[in-house]
Amino acid sequence: MVVIETLSDDDITKNKLSTVLISASMGTFLYISFFEMLAPERENESSTIWNLVATFTGFAIIAVIMIWSH
Repeated sequence: MVVIETLSDDDITKNKLSTVLISASMGTFLYISFFEMLAPERENESSTIWNLVATFTGFAIIAVIMIWSH
């Protein structure tokens, strides 16, 4: 982020570039969370509905925190 802030004087360019990079990082986080870590966990025989509820509750809490942080 520091490099982007000092890259140019145009605020619109900085905001667009920052948005693209943050979106890419969040997409990477979601991909790793849901496809690489949670998918194998769901295939276990000991997996219950409570695991799924806990996953979506945690996701919802983080989403609310992200929305309110701006």
